[in-house]
Amino acid sequence: MDIGHRFRVSFRTDASDDYFFRENEPGEFKLFRSDVEYHDYDIFAHNGVVNCYVRVPNDVQVGDVVQWEVVVSDITRIEPFSLSFRRRAVKHDVHPGGPHSRKRPIEEGDGNGTGHDFSRVPAIQKIRRDQWNEVEFDKFSALSVKPSPEGSLDFLINMDNAFLASEIRKNPKKSSLLEKQFEGALILFCLAVRAKFKEQSGNDDHEGSLRSLDDAVRESSSWFAVVVLPIIQAFANLEDLVDEQVESTGDDAGESP
Repeated sequence: MDIGHRFRVSFRTDASDDYFFRENEPGEFKLFRSDVEYHDYDIFAHNGVVNCYVRVPNDVQVGDVVQWEVVVSDITRIEPFSLSFRRRAVKHDVHPGGPHSRKRPIEEGDGNGTGHDFSRVPAIQKIRRDQWNEVEFDKFSALSVKPSPEGSLDFLINMDNAFLASEIRKNPKKSSLLEKQFEGALILFCLAVRAKFKEQSGNDDHEGSLRSLDDAVRESSSWFAVVVLPIIQAFANLEDLVDEQVESTGDDAGESP
């Protein structure tokens, strides 16, 4: 694991892609660092593969070997599934080609190094109320973007957003699920933002372009946050509605004329 970056751990599974995010009986994913629960990670599932992207802890030094454990459980399991692994901390400061070589720009340009590396997985920072002043958030803020030291974009998500908090007050037992749904929806929003920024990153006024992008993201995501959880809930209820209609149709078909 490279200090200052994130590392990936992949798992194969026969569970559905929505296993950790579904409305009913979702799976629970926990990550432990040396027996202490660790929260700075994101998980994505697609086609039977779960990828966990873990931010290397700030207090890790070069050469440290860190013990990790993943624990997965759900309401149907008697014993949780667990997997332990180790990672050694390293620091890659010199790019291939020698200490004086320049990193190849991602976008076409004059080689001045202002392009962002869009091949990197965007880092997700979960912002809480006590951090609002640091990132210029308020209760209606949802999302912000900023350049990362690695040359990618970081996405800041307001986990104490007023509309998220309102939904949690209505369904306190589903607070963890609602937070995951809110975060997941904004991550998808982030990916669309990253694609749009890739189109615009050739702008000569790079810093100005980034500021404009952040302004647009802050405004649009604050409106998106108003509707995203009700929309997710509405789609979750469609299955029950369709099932009721199918049952009703079946009953009608069985009646004698």
